[in-house]
Amino acid sequence: MKELVVVAHEFRAAGAAVKPKMPTEPIWGDFLKQDALAMSVWSSQRVSYVAFYNAYEAFLVDCAKLALGVGHLRPTDKDFKQALRSGFGKDISTPCWSHHEINNARLVRHALSHADGRETTDLKRQRHGVKVLDGKLQIVPHDNHNLLRLLRTGVEALVDATAADPRFA
Repeated sequence: MKELVVVAHEFRAAGAAVKPKMPTEPIWGDFLKQDALAMSVWSSQRVSYVAFYNAYEAFLVDCAKLALGVGHLRPTDKDFKQALRSGFGKDISTPCWSHHEINNARLVRHALSHADGRETTDLKRQRHGVKVLDGKLQIVPHDNHNLLRLLRTGVEALVDATAADPRFA
């Protein structure tokens, strides 16, 4: 974790030291006037949200398979939830899976993947924080930032539980 913090700090410092040679805002504004580009930027936010969540879920499932010593496992399996409760030496089910914000992210991902971005009945029952326009979820950079912050908490809990376990080396 210390090394990650150091590298992240160095990366940000290097990025801050770079000065663009031309103003990017007017160019970007002109590009966004083109409907095709504007649509692709908007769509990329949805695609990114789904990809971030799917990568997290796949990582969590792979770790649970190692914890249980099984070759096949799905997040809907009873064994999956049991692995999160007892397979890691301590219960990581809440920070990694059953926390209400993780559940909301899962429901948003489901709506984007399987309901064309429409707010599903289950999602409507939640305070998910994603803007809805004409019944469709409007994923913006802020939503992706919040998702990454949330998933980072789950990954950190998982890493903390597995760091000393040789099965995860």
